[in-house]
Amino acid sequence: MFKKPAVPLERRQMEAALQLCQKCKGWQATDEALDSLARSFPDFDFKSTLLKAAAVNALYGTQVYAVAEVAEHLCSVLGNTTVPATPALVEELAKVKFVRGSKHITWTFRSFASKFAHFFIV
Repeated sequence: MFKKPAVPLERRQMEAALQLCQKCKGWQATDEALDSLARSFPDFDFKSTLLKAAAVNALYGTQVYAVAEVAEHLCSVLGNTTVPATPALVEELAKVKFVRGSKHITWTFRSFASKFAHFFIV
């Protein structure tokens, strides 16, 4: 799903972005690694999701410290086949509830969720 930009992009801007991306070998390698991971582990069982979450977190530095708990949350959300692939899904993936003693805390990992969705949700 593509959303029309608020301000139209000019061809020269798109070409400049493409040239920048091509010069950044680290970005290309990271994207290729995550694409390989997506092909090797297409499902969202816990182990596959944990590997994907750990890879996104490590390669993009999204500061998720409870990766296993986030992976459980992702499995829970993605196990619901009625959730369409929309920006609302990214928001649902991003909001993770934690229980620490008697405290219930919700953290929002939007950067992580948007990258996870980009690479692993068709």
